[in-house]
Amino acid sequence: MAISILLIGAGGTMGTPLVQEFIRQKPSFSRIAILASDASKKAKFAEAEAAGIEVVVGSYLDVSSYKGFDTVISLVGNTLLKLQPAMIDQAIAAGVTQFYPSEYGSDLAQKQFFAHRYFRSKLETRAHLARRARENPNFKYTLFMNGFFTEYAAYFVDAEKKAVTAYGSPDAPTALTSVKDITRMVVQSLLLPYTMGQKREIHVSGSWQTFKELMDTLARVQGVSYSYEFRDPAEMLEKQIEAWQQDDEDKEYQWALMTLAATGCAQVGEKLDNELFGFVPETVEETFVRLFAK
Repeated sequence: MAISILLIGAGGTMGTPLVQEFIRQKPSFSRIAILASDASKKAKFAEAEAAGIEVVVGSYLDVSSYKGFDTVISLVGNTLLKLQPAMIDQAIAAGVTQFYPSEYGSDLAQKQFFAHRYFRSKLETRAHLARRARENPNFKYTLFMNGFFTEYAAYFVDAEKKAVTAYGSPDAPTALTSVKDITRMVVQSLLLPYTMGQKREIHVSGSWQTFKELMDTLARVQGVSYSYEFRDPAEMLEKQIEAWQQDDEDKEYQWALMTLAATGCAQVGEKLDNELFGFVPETVEETFVRLFAK
């Protein structure tokens, strides 16, 4: 039986290309819809709607928003991650039997993440999914881990000064996958046999590089030379505390993100599942050539 899909948070960095991938593979699914939190945001998805994707207006926390779907894919951004346990509860109450939480990053089984602000809500969501799966034998969920988004490498660059400022070490190992490939894998994963019990983990990576190698690759593709400054990640903790005291959650996440790529946090585990998918992911250099080459 074909799967019916509800996408939440579909207007963001990953949501937009994922919608395009669903449009390309639309015949494989019985129903694909985007949940818009209010009517004013519906127009944002006019192009997708014209391509046959439904747009449902409703609250993330209202059971009626989830009715009629068997699979929910959450793509919510940082400040909405804390709502995912409540979203899961409403989805299960509506009859949803499969949930993809908004992970799409590092393997959170690493012990260092239990004290990392960036992953707090994601870890709480994982624990909630495990509890609800124990209570509901027909409910299953997929944790999708892909390391650092390759496209985000430019986040650390001051293009005007041709300088890279990072918090951590130049030798920090980093797993990287392009957003383009991640979206293809997510859609394809929905069509794979579900053989891993109620919890399925998918680990993928397009490339592994040290942080310095990553930045050197970007510079080479762009035809520039960068200066480097590596600083103590503890500085970012102070900035996070300051943002928390000011009740600025966006800033708190921003500072936490700065410590990911150069501290060895962007890892996906030793065994990769790339072979599950019918293509070879882009390398870092291939992604940079596609996006940044002059």
